[in-house]
Amino acid sequence: MPDGTVTAYAYKVTKDNLIVATIQGETYRIRLQGIEVFTEPDAKRFLKEKVSGQQIELDYDEQPFEGEGKITAYVWLGNEMVNRTLLSEGYARAAPSPQQTRYIKDFEHWQKKADQK
Repeated sequence: MPDGTVTAYAYKVTKDNLIVATIQGETYRIRLQGIEVFTEPDAKRFLKEKVSGQQIELDYDEQPFEGEGKITAYVWLGNEMVNRTLLSEGYARAAPSPQQTRYIKDFEHWQKKADQK
């Protein structure tokens, strides 16, 4: 896990695959940076089982805040990056944005591996 992460407590996953979490008593909706999670029930169930009720760490890239209580982040659960796991398990696609500067090549690699399954 990288230095400088922010601790959050995830308590649910919304129908559009946003993680609802608290950070220092404030509630935020967290979109997973650099990926697009599929809307199919299996993808939502996987994400929900992975993070609900867990302490997670948020790793921000260029612009973490989208406004209106929404954050874009790389989500860590211990030493596991949830964004990468969703890609490698085939529950998401890489969706780089201009604000994503760090894990682009890594995500492209995991996307290719998932496509080969």
